[in-house]
Amino acid sequence: MRVEYKYLVTQQRAMELEDIFHHILIQDRHSLNSAYYVSSVYYDTKDLSYYHEKIEGEFLHRKARLRTYYSSGKKGDSYFEVKYKYHDDGYKQRIKIDKKMAQTSLLQLGHEMQSHYPQITYILGNEPIFPICHVGYRRQAYYLNIHQHTVRINIDSHICLLSENMENKDDTDDFIFPNHQAIVEVKMPHRGFSEHISELLKMIGTRRETFSKYISCLNTFYSHYKMETPSEF
Repeated sequence: MRVEYKYLVTQQRAMELEDIFHHILIQDRHSLNSAYYVSSVYYDTKDLSYYHEKIEGEFLHRKARLRTYYSSGKKGDSYFEVKYKYHDDGYKQRIKIDKKMAQTSLLQLGHEMQSHYPQITYILGNEPIFPICHVGYRRQAYYLNIHQHTVRINIDSHICLLSENMENKDDTDDFIFPNHQAIVEVKMPHRGFSEHISELLKMIGTRRETFSKYISCLNTFYSHYKMETPSEF
């Protein structure tokens, strides 16, 4: 279980924070030389129950995604992840997907993946899941070690809808947040701010907000194609 705070910032502010954090924080080993890229295919049930849990303010809500990492232009590991959120507290379960399965077209995976990995069914139950939308973004990641506890800071920028392949952006070139905003995430093992964390949050320079890449992605997709707010896939 960990506590997660999110902030929306401009792309310019994201670049400024990267310059600051580069000098005062520990860089993630995957982004020592440059940022890495993340592809997330989000899954949901036929009636979009995960989507509605979030927008209707359910105390407990879930999201399921297939996440693949790209570094220096090369495709890395893929994981199927289920994330549970209780207010600000989050818990994540992840299953590494073998290369052969990960090479399968991302948007064709669903029941095939559930059949291949019974752990997914164990986590989510027997209800089938389907790929709903595909998001890609650039990530720069940092750590701050305080009293043997690790605080993680992610800066996610250029967050947009993708077509099937990470390399090919959707023709709509849709950024899923207004004005191409970026996200700063601060993830801590427990509630309560130390002096170091308080100073770090002041640097971000904006209010904490509640939002989701999955919800914003789906809303952007439906808005672009002038469709009503989804109730069923």
